[in-house]
Amino acid sequence: MATIRRANVLAACAFVAMAIAALFSLYRREPRYSGKSLSYWCDQLPLTDGLFYVARIPGIPVWGWPSFSKRATTPAESAKIANLEDFAFEAIDALGTNSAPGLLARLQTRPSKLEAEWAHLQLKFKLRPKDKLRSPIPVLRSQQQRTQALTAIVYLSHPCFIPELSRMTNSPDPWLSSASSYALATIHDPPLRTNLQRRAAIALRKSRFNQDWRLTGMTMSTPKYLAFEFKRKDAEGISGPQGFVFFDKDGANPTVRMSD
Repeated sequence: MATIRRANVLAACAFVAMAIAALFSLYRREPRYSGKSLSYWCDQLPLTDGLFYVARIPGIPVWGWPSFSKRATTPAESAKIANLEDFAFEAIDALGTNSAPGLLARLQTRPSKLEAEWAHLQLKFKLRPKDKLRSPIPVLRSQQQRTQALTAIVYLSHPCFIPELSRMTNSPDPWLSSASSYALATIHDPPLRTNLQRRAAIALRKSRFNQDWRLTGMTMSTPKYLAFEFKRKDAEGISGPQGFVFFDKDGANPTVRMSD
């Protein structure tokens, strides 16, 4: 009896060791940027989710796939989150299609029944704030991961995602099916202006105007290029001479230069 018990214990230990080794191996195979894994950078991204939100017309909620940042309680925390998001987009840009397998795997992550029940209890007993215009689902950690993966996939908008996304549109998971359809639509359409603005911010930070210069939100558009304005930020706000980050008509080749 003791021999059988000892054999069972050894078998269990061996199984646990193999599982840990497999997980460690998967972690080591993740692409990395600036010493940090794809998972780390995904966790810093905004969330893209299908939900009702308030459009520009005040008081009228519409259905769409907006991106929104994590909640912040102070201006300093908000600035920190925005800074991490910028670096995360830079990492996704640098990793490019090497990140595709990991992003597609995260997109298919589904909340467990236990996780969903815990989130329900949090909302029921008011342990977490509930915003009527935002889905309560991002309370779930696994749902946050898949909405952040969707942000990265839409940001890259690379054709390499098309085969797997096309397959996912037939998923019995309603969220995954809808999210895949949305991602496919963004890949087939011209680059989203939001994506280009993020790439403009990355190009500006990598240029010689990386200190105290900010995008103003103003753009210029012609049949040949799209340009994002930037100015110096000082104690009195954003002012002074202006420059532009130019993209060609295909949304590629960012060029940073001051206006004449």
